[in-house]
Amino acid sequence: MALFYIVLQGICSSLSSVWIEKMMKTDQRPVISDDESKQKLYWFFSDSLQMYLFGVPIYLVGSYHSDTPMTLPFGLCACLVLQGVLQGLSLGAIFVYHSSVVRSLVSAIVIVILTIEHGLFTVQIVSGIIMVVLGVIGWVYGKEDAVEIEK
Repeated sequence: MALFYIVLQGICSSLSSVWIEKMMKTDQRPVISDDESKQKLYWFFSDSLQMYLFGVPIYLVGSYHSDTPMTLPFGLCACLVLQGVLQGLSLGAIFVYHSSVVRSLVSAIVIVILTIEHGLFTVQIVSGIIMVVLGVIGWVYGKEDAVEIEK
């Protein structure tokens, strides 16, 4: 059953990344300002607020159904919420100004850095690190070749 939940989470994460990028890059939006940069920033914060508001009921239901009592002090909880907000805004900025591919590459590179930092070296992990590095290199050089072809 755990494997089912892992696969389901992966599918939902992938689909949500595509949907969020599509939502944040759509051009059919109301005009708020004549300045394009202010307009894009407004849309970014508006989309982020909508996603946060959609997530609040999910967190409330999850905390209601949890049997584990919360023992963290309020200040630490507030810091965790703030950290989550900053993480969400930074991911949203990646979607708006780059793409969901960049988000995946950033996540993969963070995993590689943490793996190296903690000294977790097995055949599977080293081969995974090699694949991530090759994927990043291939994506960067593939993107440069595509720009040259368009010219």
